[in-house]
Amino acid sequence: MAELEEDGEDPEIIIQGAGSIDKPKPVWFEKEEQYLRKLQTMCSQLSVQYMALYRIMHARQTRLRLPSIIMSSFSGVASFGTSSFPLYMQRYVSITVGIVNITIAMLQTYESYLKVADIVAKSLTAAAALKKIADDINCELYIPVENRLTNGNGFLRDCYARYQTVVADSPPLAVDEEEAQLLFDKLCDDIKTSAALNIIGLGAPVVQKQTMTIKDLLRKHQDHATAPASSSHPPQRIPALLV
Repeated sequence: MAELEEDGEDPEIIIQGAGSIDKPKPVWFEKEEQYLRKLQTMCSQLSVQYMALYRIMHARQTRLRLPSIIMSSFSGVASFGTSSFPLYMQRYVSITVGIVNITIAMLQTYESYLKVADIVAKSLTAAAALKKIADDINCELYIPVENRLTNGNGFLRDCYARYQTVVADSPPLAVDEEEAQLLFDKLCDDIKTSAALNIIGLGAPVVQKQTMTIKDLLRKHQDHATAPASSSHPPQRIPALLV
């Protein structure tokens, strides 16, 4: 004690400093991990689709810009060399240059109207951002719970906020006829599976995907919903999947 007092050190402070403070363990629930896995799958799929959209729109942008570049080059050369042509051809050269310039302006206006450059830039950015979100979720779920730095609630909210921001700034994904038919076929398969498992109840309408279209299916269920009830034939219950 005497030596410590002479050095001007407090023994109580030394004892408190020697101890270590345990950090609270992160809290994770199974439902949070399940939702994060679904969000990871969704981000991965959207990343692939936006990358496909980028390739399609980039090819369209190339088809629109490459002819403009070639025609503008020939137009510039012809404009500077108009005086070198014979006198009777200079008039036709000027007309040709004017037509080429009008064509270039139409191509540029068409590209601007379709917002091709904007879609190309945003789709590439969205694909990279969604891929990063999916990779971050995969990395976090791979680490054991006791070694994670954040709680499940906070990490889930952060990832979902990033996902909403990316989707809000991304161009819409157009669904063509082939994709719509694939979605309709999947819907028909789900309905048949549900009917086999007695999920949609007895007397549910059977969907024939070879003869019916999406509009026919929706019109049929609207007729069932608006038809008056009969005493001998009770109304059929509409599957919850189609409402």
